[in-house]
Amino acid sequence: MKKILFPLMAVLASFIGITAQTELTDTTYTVTVKFPNNKTEGRTVSLHSLDLDTYDLNTISTATVKDSVAQFTGATGEPSIALLSVSGEKNPFVNFVLEPGKIFVRKDNITTFGGTILNDTLNRFNVDVRSRYDAKFENLKKKADQASGNEIQMKTLQEEYKILSKAMMDEIFVFTKENIKNPIGEFNFLSLANYFDFDQTDELLGMLRPEISETQTVKSIKSIQDLTRATQIGQSYTNLEYPDINGKKIALSDYVGKSKIILIDFWASWCRPCLKEMPNLVEIYNKYKDKGFEIVGVSLDQDKTRWVSTSKRMNITWPQMSDLGGWQSEAAQKYGVSSIPATLLLDKDGKIIAKNLVGPALEKKIAELLQ
Repeated sequence: MKKILFPLMAVLASFIGITAQTELTDTTYTVTVKFPNNKTEGRTVSLHSLDLDTYDLNTISTATVKDSVAQFTGATGEPSIALLSVSGEKNPFVNFVLEPGKIFVRKDNITTFGGTILNDTLNRFNVDVRSRYDAKFENLKKKADQASGNEIQMKTLQEEYKILSKAMMDEIFVFTKENIKNPIGEFNFLSLANYFDFDQTDELLGMLRPEISETQTVKSIKSIQDLTRATQIGQSYTNLEYPDINGKKIALSDYVGKSKIILIDFWASWCRPCLKEMPNLVEIYNKYKDKGFEIVGVSLDQDKTRWVSTSKRMNITWPQMSDLGGWQSEAAQKYGVSSIPATLLLDKDGKIIAKNLVGPALEKKIAELLQ
């Protein structure tokens, strides 16, 4: 069985009606799949259910495309998420709600579906979002292509992209919250939890049905939330103790309280963004190290020789530690680090006062704190 995860924006669709001939009972569904041309004629279409606990696909039934149509009929209990796939294609091409009624799907450049209450609800929202955001994202992409190589313009466009993405995700959050007690909201949440704000994810976690709360997917989301909560501004640091470049064990607790502020810098010798930022960090360190500022580096390297040589080449003179575990580093797990460079700024008491500051923003904050 294949594990699969579909973000909401991958299934944005518009409704199309196709007349079905099957008489339905209260629990019976008919799924009529219409293809726009004869390229799929004679191929097998599979209807799958999605296990929200494991995200495994379970095949319910198959049908052969005849006259550009494949049709499924069966009975279902509670509404659930289902997917369709075509033989010879790598991934399913649509996910929708399998519920009693006449469900219609059309596979085209943009797959469309509808016909029942929940599917029409999802469809109306998807069409609305696409109509208001697709062109804006496409316009930003064109501008980015034209601005390639212009760092200032690219930073401006990146900020515009963040603002636009945030606006879209806020709308998806509201829609998900409104539907959190049915498969639409549950599926959106499980697929997009990592894209919502921390507080939004926390709120939705508290609204889930008990049977969904106990799934492995939700347990994983809760684990990430716990790690995120532990590194929120205002929280106390979690101590780390690992060997330094010379093999001597050092700990964060060796430095907390001895300097006014400490920067924990997660990096690696193979990380290009880290190396690009490192000269700025070296300059800031040399400027403020005698004024109450300290850096403790945490390397996510696995190759000690490369870690040491890169540190020397980049003129890194502050204390560093590593268990040489790479992405599986215990330090990265404790702090929920999933991308680098990542930084945490601590005050003299070890409380987190800022996160992921770089360049001028980092220096400005340090200067303010050391006044």
